[in-house]
Amino acid sequence: MFGRGSKTPTQDSSPVEQRPGAKGRPTPKRAAAEAANRRPLVQNDRKLALKRAREERRAEQARVLDAYQTEDQRHLPVRDRGPVRRYVRDLVDRRRNVGQYFLPVAFVVLFLSVLPQTTVVAAIAMYTVLAVLVLDCFLLARTVKTAVAERFGDAAAQERGLRMYAVMRATQMRRMRRPVPKVAHGGTPRS
Repeated sequence: MFGRGSKTPTQDSSPVEQRPGAKGRPTPKRAAAEAANRRPLVQNDRKLALKRAREERRAEQARVLDAYQTEDQRHLPVRDRGPVRRYVRDLVDRRRNVGQYFLPVAFVVLFLSVLPQTTVVAAIAMYTVLAVLVLDCFLLARTVKTAVAERFGDAAAQERGLRMYAVMRATQMRRMRRPVPKVAHGGTPRS
């Protein structure tokens, strides 16, 4: 009576009758539907999966490199997006920073420190350059904060990491900066 085992005479395995709008087949069991939708998380062919991942990574890197040249906001990294960050980049690129000359000066000082006659002079020169670098970065951070506050308001000037973004860009050599500098030395920031 309540068992599952046997079919009753009213249950036959005849095909579903065709009526307008019917799908023409019985609804699949849930387990069969889930099994049909199941796909492996990792491809069975690992070489093909690695090749696809490598191609996708290269395509994304090409988009980012192109965005560094054109400043396309959609493909720039998040840290470089927005008009405030663009203005800060222009502020940094328009001035000569001590940080952009630090690496070449450090190599010269390192070479001088190898020579026994100039060890003390090299150490003094290195500490002097570091002190001037710290002072320059401090002044740059203040300049960025006031300029951004004037241009975009106090809320934009309080954005977290904005001054550090300017300092990190200022300590890179000009030709190594990404996005590429668009303002010449002494020029005015873009609007």
